[in-house]
Amino acid sequence: KGYSRLGAAYLGLHQYTEAIAAYKKGLEIDPNNEALKSGLADAQAAAARPRSTPPPSPFGDVFSGPEMWAKLTADPTTRAFLQQPDFVSMMQDIQKNPNNLNLYLKDQRVMQALGVLLNVKLRTATEDMEVEPSEEQPAKEEPAKKPEPEPQREPEPESMELTE
Repeated sequence: KGYSRLGAAYLGLHQYTEAIAAYKKGLEIDPNNEALKSGLADAQAAAARPRSTPPPSPFGDVFSGPEMWAKLTADPTTRAFLQQPDFVSMMQDIQKNPNNLNLYLKDQRVMQALGVLLNVKLRTATEDMEVEPSEEQPAKEEPAKKPEPEPQREPEPESMELTE
């Protein structure tokens, strides 16, 4: 019973070689134990599977399942994005592999969707840019005028005393 639990624990941790070893040790002691035989078969099958699964995303399961689409549909801003095929394909790609999010972070729609999914308000670069230029535009025009060289005045002739 102990080796069965140990094997199951290793299997749960995706440590397949340790799980196989634990099940085999248990079968040496009790060769007719069905739980150990079944566990060994599961561990061997899991070890044989390709390990091409992507590493876990720092965003957890935000992008998995139909909940993502429900949240995006519920928000009025992102609902409009769902009518755009390129946005939908980006979100589907991120859903398949959340690590691909980095490829799309420059797209403001993706940033907006990320904010909706994480339930946070994200300030995007375009929001910053939309606010700042209107405030800074007059300041930018003034320096453009200053570099123009002022016309040089001709030196005034020195005053001379007139004698009569």
